[in-house]
Amino acid sequence: FLHDCEGIVTGGVCTIRCQPGWVGDDIKVTCEATGSLSNWRPTCQPAPCPARDAPENVSLSARCEGITVGSKCIASCAQGFAGSAVTWSCNLMWNDTEWYTSLEGAVPQCTPLKCKYNLPA
Repeated sequence: FLHDCEGIVTGGVCTIRCQPGWVGDDIKVTCEATGSLSNWRPTCQPAPCPARDAPENVSLSARCEGITVGSKCIASCAQGFAGSAVTWSCNLMWNDTEWYTSLEGAVPQCTPLKCKYNLPA
């Protein structure tokens, strides 16, 4: 968790939030007379990756939609095209100013299949 509770004293209020790569509501907590923070655990869940556009001839497995940081999915060629499937990963990235999630991986190289059945004689 990330927080600004360092040095807080009795009656003081601080904020606790989820780590980068996790999502959830920030919570405000109070330093009680006992020296303990009140109810201080926010509910955090892995952050989702945004959808990724793929070329027209690439079909993404259903598991790619809504995957979260640390998860993987398969990108493969659409029906009527040939090529090897590749693995995409939902990663936590840094762009020099903020954290963000990104679905990373190579785009499958897909080529159209030749028609070979029911050709005119």
